[in-house]
Amino acid sequence: MVQTYTLRIKNGTRHVKQYRIWLWWKKYTCIKRANGRVYYEKKECSRREKNHMQRFSRRKGLTFEAVPTQYTRSNSYRSQFFACHPSATGKYRCAYCGKKKPKDKITIDHIFPVHCMEKYPAVRKRAALFGIHGSNDMKNLCTACMRCNQKKEAKMGIWILKGFLGKQPWYWPLRRILTVILVFFVLYLGRKIYMPVVCNWINTLQK
Repeated sequence: MVQTYTLRIKNGTRHVKQYRIWLWWKKYTCIKRANGRVYYEKKECSRREKNHMQRFSRRKGLTFEAVPTQYTRSNSYRSQFFACHPSATGKYRCAYCGKKKPKDKITIDHIFPVHCMEKYPAVRKRAALFGIHGSNDMKNLCTACMRCNQKKEAKMGIWILKGFLGKQPWYWPLRRILTVILVFFVLYLGRKIYMPVVCNWINTLQK
């Protein structure tokens, strides 16, 4: 399979808008950020075009970024996930909190965030240890309620562990069973330790 790239041209020592007509002619799309800044992007580019645009950006004083296509966000990962994981009840469980939501109220989250996969080769290597070789790999996707998705954002750490465990069908039933066992154990322990103390205290008061 031939490696392709998503290319991004951003402001450097010069403003990228100075070359907007040339970039438009090269079929680059203008992307506007929330802070008002813009950059130009083109997907599915060959290695040859990547090298050409890298030299162009260096000559013109622009910032150049090339991301392997498989690490960028696709437009179809949500539909592909639901196609691979149909639900008989029409509901899906959030991998992070365990709540069940209907399909139209559930989001599909990237366990290893797309931003981190695009920007940091070290994150890609870490993901590869889990058998993940792209941001939209099914192994990197899980269902998440909107609240948990907003809380997680581009965080990693414990969220990675929660995502991988929470997407397993056995995790939440096992967690409930262990919680019940723990509650009974605490009650039993409390009875064994504190009941004699309470009885002695009552006997002392009665004397």
